[in-house]
Amino acid sequence: MADPADLWSFSNSSVTASGDSGPLPTGTAVELAVDSTITTGGVTFYVDRQGSDGNWYSLWSSGAQATAGTVSASIGAGLTTTVSLGHTVRFRWVLSGSTAGFSVSLLTK
Repeated sequence: MADPADLWSFSNSSVTASGDSGPLPTGTAVELAVDSTITTGGVTFYVDRQGSDGNWYSLWSSGAQATAGTVSASIGAGLTTTVSLGHTVRFRWVLSGSTAGFSVSLLTK
């Protein structure tokens, strides 16, 4: 099995709008680790897979996070969330207020 590789990371102490990473090619990866730290505000995180039809399909959601803390997930066959990554994923966030501070990193394996 391949060593983990950085796929994408983001950090901002004052996010003022919901957004996403844009398309992230997963190559031959079969596992995705999501690690995030929320410092302020409220936010919900999502990981979506792009289908062959071009539409985005939800793989995972953090649930609403209203306090500072950490969120971690293991996505892939045989892991906490047992789904296929496909060829392209995206990470997105939806704010529950006007601003939030958080950092996130995605690793593939």
